[in-house]
Amino acid sequence: MLAGCTGGGDTPSSPAAQPSQPSVSATPTATPTPTPAPVVSRPPVPEAPEPPAEMKGTDALAAIETAEYFVEALNHALASGETTTIESLAADECGPCTMLITDIDNLYETGAWQEGGQISVKDATVPDDYAELQQLPVQFYAEQSESASVTADGERRAGAAGRKYVLQVVVEQQQERWMVVDLRDAK
Repeated sequence: MLAGCTGGGDTPSSPAAQPSQPSVSATPTATPTPTPAPVVSRPPVPEAPEPPAEMKGTDALAAIETAEYFVEALNHALASGETTTIESLAADECGPCTMLITDIDNLYETGAWQEGGQISVKDATVPDDYAELQQLPVQFYAEQSESASVTADGERRAGAAGRKYVLQVVVEQQQERWMVVDLRDAK
């Protein structure tokens, strides 16, 4: 005989309870606020030095004033990237002048700049026989501050250490004015 379910008996129970699902909260979790990178800005550009009236002559005083003005213009170029004044004072044959101008132009063209490196000079001297010389070496006691360059994105790169030395700025009469023809450490 076959037996089968015919439906009698107890009423069916309610469906089995389903396992509960983890609940999801609608409250967002705190997202950290990104810290903005520090803004690096170029320091203010100093004003360009004015040429002294005394440099217009042809005597030793005018030569000394031209040499001093060149150093002031070089300091301005180092701080600002503006090289037109030192270009106007440097003779074509001044190799060290050309190198300085090129280095300054290249640095500033990348958006970088220089900090420090300023040269202060005092006690200018010229040789006793300066009247007999075609080129006049003007010597100064010089002190140059420590320098560093700062890239366009703010990275500070070490430069030269500060130092004291004797700076010789050699000038020559060209085109009826004194021009810088050489720069050197006179040691």
